[in-house]
Amino acid sequence: MAERARRIALLGPGDVTQAAENLTHAMQKDVKVSIRFVEVCESELAAIEGRPVPTEAVADVTAEYTQRTERLIEMMSSYRDQGRELSDLDGHPLLVEVMTSIEQYSRVSADALDALTANGGQLAAAVREAEATLDVLKRNRTARELSRERFTSAARQALGTPPLPA
Repeated sequence: MAERARRIALLGPGDVTQAAENLTHAMQKDVKVSIRFVEVCESELAAIEGRPVPTEAVADVTAEYTQRTERLIEMMSSYRDQGRELSDLDGHPLLVEVMTSIEQYSRVSADALDALTANGGQLAAAVREAEATLDVLKRNRTARELSRERFTSAARQALGTPPLPA
């Protein structure tokens, strides 16, 4: 389109040239905005990919906690069935294992929550950028359509006007 505008500038009337240049400018703005949007999205996605959510670790510590807790429940039930006091479990290695599992779960789930929160922020930023880009493209579309109409009208008028005598 820029090359066409240059040719028209050399051969055609000024209003056709100006209309072609305006249309070219509007189209170039769309390209720049679209390129910026793609760059931002790629950057946001790279940040998200660089901050994986440790879902496997959360699943592992949850399974470990569940298994140890089930063993503890069975042991507590056995103590009750034997008429023993649950206070007799104080200091039992299984209680230490359960407490360790709780600490591990707390740490891993906090890491997962931090990653999810950060990734959610990245996604929200990408959505905001997408919305802003869409707004710009919608406004540019109106300007581009107006420029196209002016160019078409000016070109038709120029083509319909007989050449000036030499």
